[in-house]
Amino acid sequence: MGRTKVEIPKEVQEQMIRDNRNMPYQQVAKLYGYGRNKTYGVVRGTCPRKCGTSKITKREKNALVEDYQNGLSVKKLSAKYDITLDYVYKILRKHNVAIIHNNRSESIREDLKVGELTQSAIAKKYGCSRQYVNEIKKKMGG
Repeated sequence: MGRTKVEIPKEVQEQMIRDNRNMPYQQVAKLYGYGRNKTYGVVRGTCPRKCGTSKITKREKNALVEDYQNGLSVKKLSAKYDITLDYVYKILRKHNVAIIHNNRSESIREDLKVGELTQSAIAKKYGCSRQYVNEIKKKMGG
């Protein structure tokens, strides 16, 4: 027996997306009676098998960079574009934007992720010990 393609009405899709803000997509799937893969595709705008598909467009990425340069915080950008903080940082790094952090440990973490500086250079840059930088790296799992 072959599978039949199920089309979800646009109004239902919009409601599913709203509900997904308050509950995991698996619960949304159960609530509306659609499969998890189909529901995931609706709430994320992608199919789980299409790994690497961007959740936001190039135009939105450029707008995100512009918003950041105009003073919007990373946390607010994450909420505005409905993406993770890590993804915001990734977009900013790919656009070669200087990232400003409120505290030293966040700045050190970012420099460690970029990987262009040695731990000693990072310690010198932020006026801390290499051991402190190493502790942060360990906490990051590195």
